[in-house]
Amino acid sequence: MEIVENVALITINATLFAQMASFLVFLFLINRLMFRPLRQVMRERQDRVETAMGEIRGAREEMEGLARELAAIEAEARAEAFALKEKLD
Repeated sequence: MEIVENVALITINATLFAQMASFLVFLFLINRLMFRPLRQVMRERQDRVETAMGEIRGAREEMEGLARELAAIEAEARAEAFALKEKLD
């Protein structure tokens, strides 16, 4: 039985270069198959979120305008009702 005294995590030999080439091919493939489509989906989702936020802002502004209009109509109706009440008394 042979005892190895030199314990190294990485030894430079032919397998190191084969592993590096294999890793680079893996990075290329994972970028093509996973990261690019994922980035595209994220970009589309962000666009949809921004569009929805714009629609929400528009709806909120419309709601506030309608609320102001309703308050004005209500104030006018109250004034008219008070005038009719005064007339009847």
